[in-house]
Amino acid sequence: MRFQRNKFQRTMKLSAFLLFFLVFGLTVSRSHSLSQANPSIHNLMKEEKYRIPIAELSGVHLSQDGPNTKIMAIGDSTSKIGVLLTNTKKNSVSHTIDFTQAIKDRFIHCKRFDSYGCSKVLNLLTSDWEALTIDGGENIFILQEFSSNIFVLDKSGETLISTIALDFSPIKKITSKYNANSLGEGMILLKNGRLLVAKESQPAILIEFGPSESTKSRGISTDTVLEPSEQFKKISSKETFYPLNIWHFFPKGKCDISDLAWHQHRLFILSKKCKKIFMKNSPILEKDSSIQPDHYWDLPRKIRKPEALFVTTNHFFIGIDSKKNKKNLYKFRYQLP
Repeated sequence: MRFQRNKFQRTMKLSAFLLFFLVFGLTVSRSHSLSQANPSIHNLMKEEKYRIPIAELSGVHLSQDGPNTKIMAIGDSTSKIGVLLTNTKKNSVSHTIDFTQAIKDRFIHCKRFDSYGCSKVLNLLTSDWEALTIDGGENIFILQEFSSNIFVLDKSGETLISTIALDFSPIKKITSKYNANSLGEGMILLKNGRLLVAKESQPAILIEFGPSESTKSRGISTDTVLEPSEQFKKISSKETFYPLNIWHFFPKGKCDISDLAWHQHRLFILSKKCKKIFMKNSPILEKDSSIQPDHYWDLPRKIRKPEALFVTTNHFFIGIDSKKNKKNLYKFRYQLP
C-alpha cells in the first residue's frame, strides 16, 4: 500500500513538473514569436501627466499656440472638446468647447429636449466619439463610431462645416469576419481629400477612404499623408467616402486598434487590448495586403484602457478611458531603434 502511495505521489509530481514546463514553453514561444515579428522592444520613460477636462479620452491632438502647447481631446460620451494650454513652466489653463448646438442645428428639429424621444436622439448623436485630428487650417475632424461619420468643425469648434459618411459596407464582402459594432477607432488625414481610418477589430484593419469608388489607392507614405501645415481638401457640407484599399493589421495576432498616429514617415498604432504601441516604417504600398509592424513598445501595467495617441519626435502622449476626475493624459519619452 505504501509503495503504491509513493508511486502515486511521484507520478503527480512528475505530471506537475511536465505541466509547468509545457506552460512555460508556450509562453516563451508566444513571446519569441512576437519578438521575431517586432525585433526591437524599448522601455518608455514617464515624464508628465495632465488632466484634460473631458472623461473617457478617445482622441488627442497637440499643436503650438505661441509659447504654449495646446492639447485638444475628445471623450467617448460627450460632445465637448477638452482644451489644455500648458508651457515649460508647467503653468496650465483648461476649458471645454461644446459643439452640441452645432449638431442640434444640423440634425435635430425638436423645439424641446425634455421629451423622451428628442432626448434619446440627442444623446445618441452627441456620443460615441473615437478620434480627433486637426488640419493646417485648424479645422477639427471628429470620428463617431456608431454612425461611421466624421464631423468637421471650424477652428472655433462651434460651427459644423461638413459631415463625411464612411461607407464600410464593401468591407463586409471581402473579409471572413466582420463586426459592425466595431468600426472606426482612429484616423489620419491624407492628401487629395482622402483618409486613413482604422477598424478596431473583427477584423483589425486599416482602410484608405476617398470621395469616389473609382479613385486609385496611393498607399501610405510621406508623399500621401497630409502635412501638419496643410489644409484638407475642400469638401461640401455632406460627403460620402468609399474604401479604396485595406491593409490587415498583424493578421495572426489578437491585438485590436485603438488609435493611429503619424510622425516623420512612421505609422504608429495603439492597441488597448495588447497594451502596446506598434510602429511601421513607411511606405505602405497599395499592393501590400497587410501591415507587419517593425517595432513595438510595451505600455506600463498601470496604464489602463489606453484609447488615444499622439506622437512627437521624442514623446508619446497617451490618453486613457477614465470616468474619474483625475489626470488622464500621460507623456512618455521613447527612443527609436
